Amino acid sequence: MIKFLSGKENQRKTYTEYDLMKYRLANDALGIALWDMDVEIDDPTSPDNKITWSQELRELLGFSDENDFPNTIPALADRFHPDDNDNAFEAFAAHFYDRTGKTPFNIEYRLKHKNGEYRWFQGFGTTLRDGAGLPLKVAGAVMDIDKIKQIEAERTEALSIMEKVLNGLDAIIYVTDPITSEILFMNNTMRRLYQFEDDVNGRICYKVLQRGMDKRCDFCPRYKLDKEPDSVVVWEIADPFTQRVYRKTDRYMKWPDGKTVHLQHSVDITDLVQMSENNKQMTEEVKNALLETQKANRAKDDFMSHMSHEMLTPMNAIIGTTQVIKMRCNPNILDEDLDDIETASRHLLKLINDLLDMTDGKDGAFILVKSAFSFDEMFQGVMKDISSAIGEKQQTISFDIDRAIPPALIGDEKRLGQVISNLLLNANKFTKEHGEIHFSARMLNEENEIVDLQIEVRDNGIGISKEQQKEIFNLFMQVDGGLNRKEGGVGIGLPLSEHIVELMGGKIWVESELEKGTTFTFTCKLKKG
Repeated sequence: MIKFLSGKENQRKTYTEYDLMKYRLANDALGIALWDMDVEIDDPTSPDNKITWSQELRELLGFSDENDFPNTIPALADRFHPDDNDNAFEAFAAHFYDRTGKTPFNIEYRLKHKNGEYRWFQGFGTTLRDGAGLPLKVAGAVMDIDKIKQIEAERTEALSIMEKVLNGLDAIIYVTDPITSEILFMNNTMRRLYQFEDDVNGRICYKVLQRGMDKRCDFCPRYKLDKEPDSVVVWEIADPFTQRVYRKTDRYMKWPDGKTVHLQHSVDITDLVQMSENNKQMTEEVKNALLETQKANRAKDDFMSHMSHEMLTPMNAIIGTTQVIKMRCNPNILDEDLDDIETASRHLLKLINDLLDMTDGKDGAFILVKSAFSFDEMFQGVMKDISSAIGEKQQTISFDIDRAIPPALIGDEKRLGQVISNLLLNANKFTKEHGEIHFSARMLNEENEIVDLQIEVRDNGIGISKEQQKEIFNLFMQVDGGLNRKEGGVGIGLPLSEHIVELMGGKIWVESELEKGTTFTFTCKLKKG
C-alpha cells in the first residue's frame, strides 16, 4: 500500500532533513556529536530513560554502529577516565535536578577510544522541563577537544621550562602585560634583589617597583616600543632601590601562551661604570704613549726612506763603473771579480728598491700604475733578469703558461713582474744546485672583461716548516738564519709581494714540507685589453 504524505507532513520532513543537514555541517566543522534522552523516570542514570547516541558520537570514539556502542548509559559511562567519572556524573546530576534550570551542564572529561587511548572531550547540554521544572527531554553534545588540550599542555610545559631557565639566570628578568601593566613573571634574581617575598604576579608594575606611583613611569621604554613594536630599546639607569647601575634591554615578544608581552632584561654594570671612571686617566696616558710611539715610527720610516734614497746614487755609480771597467779590461783579467761586484751591487740595489716600496706601502703612497701589456713579454723580461741567478746554480726551470690568457691585459706590468721575480728568486735562493723550479700561469675565470689569474712557483728546495709558514709574510722574517746568511736576503720580498697582490684584488699563500720543496701561489685580477 502506498502512503501519501500530506502537505504538512511533507513540510515537517523537509524541516527535519534541513535540520539534519545543518547538524552534520556543524559536526564536520567543529567535531560535535549529539545525543538525546527521553526522561521516563526522574533519575539521570535510570535505564528506563531512553537514550540515543548519534552515529557521529560513536565515530568520535571509534565505533561503527549500535552493536558496537548500544543506546545505553553504561555504554558511555564505562568509557570515562577514572579521575573524571564522578565529576562528570555529579555535574550532570546537578543540572538534571535543578528545577529552575539555572545550573548549566558544561564540563571537560576524558573518554577511552576504542583503540584504548584516552582523549579529551567537552560535554554540554540542556533540558526541556514541564511547568513544575521536571525534566522531560535532555539534549546533549560532545565535542572533541583533544588537540586543544595537547596544545595547552605543550604551552604549559614550554612556559614552565622558560620560567626555570629565566629563574636560573643572574640577570634581572621580568615580564608584564603591555596593555594592563600587570606583572606576569618575575625571576628569582629580581625577587631577591628587591626583597619581594609575596607573589607579585597580577599586580601593576609601576605600583610595585616605583612606590607611590599611580601611572606609568615617564622613562618607561614601552612608550618607544608602542611606536615601534619590533624594535629593541637599550638604556641605562641608576636604581635608587638597589643603589646599582643597570643596563636594561626591552622588547615585545610572544610568550609561550601566545600572548604578546613586554620583557625586560637587566644586567648590573655598576662595576664596569666604576672601572671606566678609574681607567679614564690611564686611557689618556696610554693615548699619549701611543702618539709618541707613532711619532717614533714615522721618524724611523722617514730615516729609512732618506737613507735608501741616499744609497741609490752611489749604488748606481758602482754598477755603472763596474760595467765600464768590464768593457775596458781584458776579458781574462778581473772578469770574475767584476761579475761578483756587479752581482752583489744589483742585489743591494734590489734591496734598496724593496725598502723604498715597503716604506711607500706603509705610508699609503704605494699605488698601481695601470697600462696595456703582454703577459708573455712581461714574463720574458722577468726570465732575462733572473737568468744569471738560475744559471749560476745550474738549476732547471720549466714553465707552463695557459694559452687562454688574453694576449693583451691592462694592469701594473712592473708590479706583477716584481711579484713573479720575487717568487722565482726566492725559489732559486732556497733550492740547491742542479735543483728544479717550475712556473705556471693559468686563467681561472673571465667575467665582465675582468680576468682572474692564478700563478704558481714550485721548487724542490729545503722547504719551510709549519711554524715558519705562519710568519713567512711578516716583514724581515727569514726562513732559516744559517742558509739565509749564506744566500742573502732580509725577508722583504714576500711581504712586499703580498701587499702588491692584495692591491691587485688577489691573495697569496704557501704550501711546503721540509726537504721536499715549496709552492707559492697567488691570484690577481687584471682587465682584458
